[in-house]
Formats: sequence, C-alpha cells, structure tokens
Amino acid sequence: MDLLYTVNRRSSSKFFSNQECLYNGQSLCSLSSRNIVAFTTMTELDDSSGKTRGCHVYVADLNMPWHAHKVLSNKHNITALEWDLPGDKLVMADTAGNVQLWMFKDHILNDWVLIGSAYFPGEHILGAAWFHNGKKTGLVTEKRDSIHYSEKFNHLLFAPSVRQFGGRAAEGVLVVSTTGMVGAIMITKDLQNPICYSTESLGNTRHRITAVDLCYGKNGHFLVAVSSGSICLPIRCFRVLVRKNDDKCTITSQALPSFFLQDGAPKDNSCTVVTHLKFVVREDADSLVIAANSENGGFVEVWELREKSQPVHKLFQPKTLEPFKTVVWQYQSQYRCQSPVTAIATTKLSIVTTLPPPSYVIIALADSSVHCLNRLDCLKEVAFSSLNTSWRPDEPSNKYFKNSVSIAHMDLSWLGCVLLACDTQGNMYLYKLLPDGTSMSLSYACTLLEYCLVTGLDWLDILLCLRSSMIEALCERLDVSFNRQLQSTQQYHYILFLSIKTSLYRMLVTGQSKAADLSSLLMIHSVATAFKSLLRPSDLISHDKGPAESLAAVITDIITDVDKVLLHLDPKEFTVEPSTLQSLQQLIQWVADLALNLLARLPEQRMQVKTGGYELLKDHKALNTVRELLVIIRIWGLLRPSCLPVFLRSADNLDVLALLFCLLSKLVQPNGDTQQQVDDGLIGHSKRNTTHVQKEKVKSIESIMTTKLAIKHKDSFVLKENRLHEKNYTIQQSRLKRYEHLSLPCSTLSVFVVYWFVLCPLIWAICYKFAYWPSYWSFLFWAVVFLIWIVIMCGLIIFWRRFQVEQSLEINAISKYGSDKERRPMNVHQISFEGEEFLGIKKWNDSHESESKIDRENLRRDLPPLVIHKQISGENIEDTDGMVCVEENKKTRLSIASDYAQKSPLQDYLKLVTVSPSEDGEVKSPKTPMSPRDLFFIDLIREAEKVERSLKTRTHFFPSETTKSDSAETVKSITNETDMENVEHRKDVKDTKDENLKDKKDNKLRLKRESNECCLLPNQIMIPQLHQGNSITAIVSPILFYQNLPLQLEYGVEPEQLVFTPEMNFVEGCMHSGQIVDTIRHLYLGRQPLLVKQCTRCGGKAQVQNMTRTAAIRAWDQRWTRACRCGGIWRIHKASQ
Repeated sequence: MDLLYTVNRRSSSKFFSNQECLYNGQSLCSLSSRNIVAFTTMTELDDSSGKTRGCHVYVADLNMPWHAHKVLSNKHNITALEWDLPGDKLVMADTAGNVQLWMFKDHILNDWVLIGSAYFPGEHILGAAWFHNGKKTGLVTEKRDSIHYSEKFNHLLFAPSVRQFGGRAAEGVLVVSTTGMVGAIMITKDLQNPICYSTESLGNTRHRITAVDLCYGKNGHFLVAVSSGSICLPIRCFRVLVRKNDDKCTITSQALPSFFLQDGAPKDNSCTVVTHLKFVVREDADSLVIAANSENGGFVEVWELREKSQPVHKLFQPKTLEPFKTVVWQYQSQYRCQSPVTAIATTKLSIVTTLPPPSYVIIALADSSVHCLNRLDCLKEVAFSSLNTSWRPDEPSNKYFKNSVSIAHMDLSWLGCVLLACDTQGNMYLYKLLPDGTSMSLSYACTLLEYCLVTGLDWLDILLCLRSSMIEALCERLDVSFNRQLQSTQQYHYILFLSIKTSLYRMLVTGQSKAADLSSLLMIHSVATAFKSLLRPSDLISHDKGPAESLAAVITDIITDVDKVLLHLDPKEFTVEPSTLQSLQQLIQWVADLALNLLARLPEQRMQVKTGGYELLKDHKALNTVRELLVIIRIWGLLRPSCLPVFLRSADNLDVLALLFCLLSKLVQPNGDTQQQVDDGLIGHSKRNTTHVQKEKVKSIESIMTTKLAIKHKDSFVLKENRLHEKNYTIQQSRLKRYEHLSLPCSTLSVFVVYWFVLCPLIWAICYKFAYWPSYWSFLFWAVVFLIWIVIMCGLIIFWRRFQVEQSLEINAISKYGSDKERRPMNVHQISFEGEEFLGIKKWNDSHESESKIDRENLRRDLPPLVIHKQISGENIEDTDGMVCVEENKKTRLSIASDYAQKSPLQDYLKLVTVSPSEDGEVKSPKTPMSPRDLFFIDLIREAEKVERSLKTRTHFFPSETTKSDSAETVKSITNETDMENVEHRKDVKDTKDENLKDKKDNKLRLKRESNECCLLPNQIMIPQLHQGNSITAIVSPILFYQNLPLQLEYGVEPEQLVFTPEMNFVEGCMHSGQIVDTIRHLYLGRQPLLVKQCTRCGGKAQVQNMTRTAAIRAWDQRWTRACRCGGIWRIHKASQ
C-alpha cells in the first residue's frame, strides 16, 4: 500500500499551522464508478480565516484533484454522501433531516443541478443508499482462462430494488435516521413533482441508532444493520422492501436474526461502544464487519450469516430425518488495535463469483495509521501505512510531519485498486492497493481491463497501479484477447476498447504517436457511422443491401479513380439535404486532413525505428474506410460544393480529393506477398530533401535522352520491340476477321438442324399418341411451329446485329487508345522545350520549391491526352519552362469527343448528378458543368497513364535543344545503359520464362513513382497539423513514472512538475497554426480560448456553446456529451487572464 499523492489546502499565511483548528471537523468522502471523488470540508478550500465555517461539498477527478468544484454549501453537517451506480448522481443528507439529490448538468463535472429534495423534520440521517439497477456482472472463476467474453463474464441474476412499469428499474434513495426511521425517495418524470417519498419504522417501535450500514439483496430488497452504540445491546438486522404503487412508494420492514458481539460485556469498567458497521461487500449480505472502541484501543470483528442445524426433541422430530436448519450469525475472526478505530472501508464490488468473495477490510486508527486486512485470512494484516512518518528521505521530516492529522473517512474504488482517505481538515490522501501486497501481474491487469470493457466501469484506478515496463505487453495481450472474440462482440465493445488502448499508450513517452493513431481510428469509425447513417436506400423493398454495403462492395475492388467508383453507385441513395451537408463540413474537413497527414507520413516510416503497437498506415480496414468516406464526400460535393474541404494548393486545377483517393488506393493494393505496399520499394527513395530531387532529375533526363536516341537510330531495339508488338497484334486481328463472316451461317445451320430434325419430330411423336386426333390439328401444329421458327430467326438476326455493333465500338476504342500514335513517341519537331532547365544540373541547388514545380509540370506535360484536353478546353498551355505545340487535326479531335459524348452510361449518370461550381474562394472549379467531352478526356488521361505504366515509362517527351558540353557526357553514359537494356530485352524476348522478372521491375517502377507522388504532396498542398502537441497537467501521464512519491499537491494550483507535452511525430511541411483544436468537431478555438470544455483524462478541449444546428450535427454532439473520446469526463475550463 503506497501513498501516491496528497492534496492539501494552500498555506497562504505564516501562521497557518496555528489556525488548523478552524478547519477541523467530521469529513466524508465517496468515490464513484467513474473515479470522481466527492468530499466535504468544514470551511471552503480557499478560506484561510475560518469565516465560511459550515459544511461544503466538493467534487474532483482523481486525475486532476487540484481542480475541486464546490457543489453545495450547507449550514448543517453532512452525514451521508453517496454516488449512484452509474456515477452521475449524488445524494447528500444532513443532521437536520434534509436529503438532496444532485446530478451533472449536461454531464459537466463542475456544473451541477438539483433534482429534488425531501425534508424529514427532527430526523438525523445516518446512512443512505441508492436503488440498485439490477445490473451485475461477475467473472466465472472456473472459466477465467476462456477465450470468449460471454463465457468468462456472466450477467448474474440480480433484481432491481424498485421496479416500474415493464420491469424497468426506478431511481431513488433509501435513508435511515437515528430514531429508527427508514425513508424512500424516488425520482419521477414529473417536472412539477420531480420526487416522491414515504417513511416507515424499521422495527415495531422506534429505538436509538448510532451506527448503520445498508446492503443490496439478490431479490431486490435491502439489508439494514444497525447498532445502538453499546456492545451490551445486540446488532439488529432488518429486511426492507420498497415497492411502487401508481405515483407513490411503500416500504415494508421485516426483522432478521440479530446477534451480540463475541466479547459481550467488558470485564473492566471501561466504556466500550460500537462505532462502525460495514458489510464486507455491498452486494453480499452474508458478512458484516463491526468496530468497537475504548479509550485506549479497539477491535474489529467479522461475522457471517450461515445456515445451522438445530437439534429437535424426539417427540417433535418429523418422520423424515431431515435436520431443522435456521439462519444465524457466526463469529469468524477478530483484529485488535492499539488505538481507536476512526474509519472503515470495505470492498464495493465483487468481481469473481466465488463464495465467499475475496475482499479487504481497511481500517484507519486515531494515530494516523492505515491497516489493510485480508478478510479470507482471518483478518491478517497485509499492508500498513502511516501519515506521521517522513514521506521523502531526501527532505526534512518536519516539512511533511503533521501532528494533528486524523483520518475521518475512507472509501475504496469500485475495482479495489486505490484507496481514498480524507482527514478532519478536508485534505485527501490517495493510496495504491496491490493484490496480496505485491506488484500487479500482467494477467490480473488484463482481466481487470476486460472487466471494465464488459461492464463500462472506469479504469483510471488500474492505470495508477501499472508499471511502465508492462504497458506494451499489456496492450498486446489485450489486443490478442479482443481479436479472438466474435464479430458481434467486437462491434459492440469497439469504441470502449479503443479508448482503453489509447489511454494505455498515452502513459508511455514512446507511445504518443500510437495513441494518436488509435484516437484517429476511433474518430474514423465514428465519422463513418455518422455519415452512413444519413444514407437512405432508394428501394424500400430490398433491405438486404443498403448504400453502405454497396459502397463497401465497390471499394473492395481496387479502383484508383474516384469518379469511376461513382459509376457503380446509385446517386439517389447518397442524396442528403444540402443544409445537413453544410453542417458536416468540419467533419468532412477532418477526413481530408487525416488522409493528407497519412500520405505525408508515408516517406518517413522507413526512417522510424520499427516498434510494436498499432500503426494506422498498416490498417487496411481503416484505410478502406477513409476511401469510402472520400467517395461519399465526392458525391456530397456535387450536391453542395460549399461542404467540400478547403485546401491551400500550389495549382488551382489540382483535384485534391481525386489525388488522395488515388494514392490511398495504391497504398492498400496487396502485392505478391499479400502484404501492404509500405516496403522498401515504396519508401526507399522517398526522401524530401534536395538531393532526392536532383537524383530524380538526372534519371528523368536519362530516360528522355534514351527515347531521343531511340528515335534518331532507326535500328534501335526500342522501336523494333514496338514493331514486334504491332505485328503480333495485326496478325491476331487479321485471323479474327478471316473467320468472322462464317459465324452467322454456322450458327443458323446448327439451330435449323436442332429445331426441325430433333425438337419438332419429338414433339409430333409425343402428341400423335393420343387416341382422338382431329384432322385439322396437324395443320395447326405445323403452322405454329413455322411461326416459332420465324421468331427464332428474327431474334438471332437482331442479336447478331447488336454483337457486330458492340464489337465495332470495341475495335474503335482499341484503335484510339492503343494506336501507333499513342504508343510511339512523337517526333522531335513536334515538341520543343528549353533545355537549360533540364540540363542545368549546377542550378538545381538554388531552391527546392522551383525544382518541385518543374517536376510537377514535367509530369503533367508527359501525358499527351492532357495536352489535347487543354487545347479543346481552351486553356493556355504556355508555361515558363517552354511551349508545347501538338500538330494534329482539329476535326479528328472534335469527332472523337462527339463520339464519346453519345455513350449512354455517362449521360444517364449526369442526369442524376451534376457537377456544380464551388462556392468557396479557395477551391476553384470549372464555371460550367462538366460535359461528357470533359469526362472523356479525363478517362483518356487515366488510360494513357495505364498504357505508359505497362510500357515501363518508355514514352517520354524530351528537350530538343541541349548544349554540346552537357549532351556529350550524357549521351556517353546513356549509350552504355541502352546497350545493357537491349541485351536484357533480347533475353526476355527469347526466353518467355522471365515474365515474372518483368512484373517485379514494373512493380518497383510503380512503387517508386508512388513514393515520388507522396514526396511531392507537401509541395502541392498545405497540410495542416492533425494532432496538436498541447501540454497537459494530469496524474496519469509518463511524468508519473519519473516522480518521487508521494506527490505534494494543493487545491487550486496546477503542479508544474506534472506538465507533460507529448512529442508527436510531426510531418515535415505541415502547417502549425498554434491554435487549440476542438477534438470533437475539428474547429479552431484560438490560441487561448477563454471558455472551453476540457477532458479530465486526455486534456482535450471542445466548444462549450452549442448553437442551433441540423439534426445530424446535433446527434454528433450528443454522442460525445457524456464523455470524451478517451472515456474521460468534461469540465468547464476558464483561462486565467
């Protein structure tokens, strides 16, 4: 049992120690299932003079205990303080009989609202307990090693305390006073009367009560144990049942067996009184802990409720020999103390289903010592700690020595990993509890995290007990266990699993990037769910396949063109109201920014040290989800261009969404080894420095000069190979045309033979067997047969005509795309460039931006269809680097465009979806809707890219003017390379077994080109920083492992030693705005926003005021209202001015 930290009042004056008596008083503390602490003080925390004496209730998160928020100031002492099971509501009862029910307002930690209150005049409330909701999950001990969660964790039978209509659990509180009164307060849905309450006596007569504790029964009842203070009087137990009748609640109380303490009356004359009663487990009524004090010491005893056989006289014995059993309390164990007991804490929740459940009994004594006792081992002391000892050996003991410290109350967390104690002055002490006094094992920690995953409990107390060396192994073990579950189980617990895994990696210095990737994965899943929920199927009859399923089916086929994906989808199914699309613009912008960051990080992946853990770039499923979102955004942009993401681009005509989709599609393509294409071939040449650009420039010049020499020398092997391909192609086409005219007669003859000589005689023979055959039926039969033959021939002729038309269209398309003009390099006189930009190698080191611009322009000019597209669209093709002049017939170009415009699929698609111009100033688009001619040239560009890729980039444009000094050396080196390439190509032509080697070379060239595109991405688009490395001050962070424990904290003061700034892997070339980004809606809140919502776990910030929006974005905000993405709770943060 180690002390993690203490939170004390601020010492504002020199004589603070002399005024400590002003703060002394009875304090209470309570921990919720979300690890939120509620505690009471006699004066306000910032009061140094004692003027605010009374009773004040504060709440704080265990991860940021210095941010304490005052909920209530009461003039009477608070005697009962309890959280409900979900951890959202708080009950407070005082000595005057006031019971108040409070809850979070909009799930904000430091914003509370009163639900209702009840007043019991003249009653001193001693204890309170919320109604049980009937939900209980336990770990089956016999199946703790099982793979599936459904077998390992069982939902135990546990009835709700109060049932409403339909068996739904009601919310409310049961209280017990010093006079023996029991009261039930139930929350209703009526706004005028939010609560209703009733009272009843525990016994037949009222009697004085000094100690009480309440427990839940399996059948929905309460068990109440009370004591009158003296050990001479019995410990009484009652069974209380609350029922709802209409709008009222009724209470029924029944007495249960009682017992006296083991020692009975004291032998000496000292006055010994019973001070504390506690059930060992809140949901187990079989064990009870009693503490009794004297002037010089005290003792703790454990009693258990068991069945016992009672002897019966022979005259009264039944004929069956079954013993008569009764339920009695039996003494189990005792622990004696040298000082009076001041507080007791027991286990709240039993995780395992074994009986009796393993639990601890923790007691605090008047000498400021804390003892941890094992209940199953006869109250053997497991751990010990004292507040009067020196906490740090390197500092004087009098600095932290407190003579008057006395622990007033203690409470255990729901998982039993930490202990919270508060003294009489309102100071808090947090202890770390470990099983059996040793360190937490890996299997036990994984089991606890899985239990939190199934039940939804908070796991902060588990994180406080972990060691830094076991976190990565714990993440891997948790990941393996989760992946073994059924698909339905994984989908149900997916969000919470990602939150737990993210919080684990956030505790490591080297795990910040992995935590950021997991956070992005969680956001991808949430955004995809939100976007797909807006899609509605056009056909309400077919529910088997909706728009999301059809989109996922299309995405599985790797298509690099986002516009071609749209042709496989029904636009009606993706139609959403324009106002809804505009409200989702921030989420759409986040998806685009994520894709940019992923692609920009790709070249740096090789330079990083390969470590275990999750990486978003290697997750095929997540990348395909991003591709689906890009397709949806593409379609929505046609409906509402203003909802499209905004980019800062170097060129106005750059289609960023199409480029992102293309690069992501190439990234998820599996190679021959069925692995992701993030290998040495993709990122080996992806260095974004000037040296890389120079090497790529030299290679491009060499390829250009190779093509130039191949054209000048007619005996070059490059041209011979082209002619060989053309010859084989023409021979194949001639053979097909030779036998084309014989296909129709042959098919007609075969149908004639089968119909007239097989089918018709067979039918005639079957019909001729009838006895009564009229004479006119034979004529009618052959007439019908002849008419059927005419119909068959007409259908055959129509089919043949359609087949000939389609074949002619295919042949025309093949001749257009694969003609000699497209495959063969153009003449030297047709294209002119200024060679100084390409051969001036000495000038490449001047500026990196100019070189990247030249590379982009070269890549654009290398595509002949792009030049044609520019001429037809009327764009200016003059550039600073040179002028491109293509000498072709204008009429042929227009005829090709008009032929393509008559194709029906594109016209049908354009009837449903029309591309409209963008309304944003930064995103420029054509002023008129895209015509089929424009779409044709777009497809033509992509087909040209495929042709060039298949030909190993042999078709290059080259400068026609070069200097003699530069060209002499270049030609000399290029001739050697061309000779080597000719030898290799001759071997490939002779030996057909080396085709696999060609494919590998093609893959390398393609991967190299993809890496170049990723390297040029930061130069083409301004990439915003997705994950801001904002500092956070919290307990659970990597700084905790480097601190000397215990930490000395103060209320209202953020400790400087706990400030942690995560070191993210920033993408080179990204834009760092320095502003705070809304983690939920991706909004920029400014550098220092005055009022935001801050998460108490990850430190993320979000906007407070929610304006009136559409239902879609309102549903998105409500999704993250109760908790942050990491599972933490929100608090209002005001910036200090």
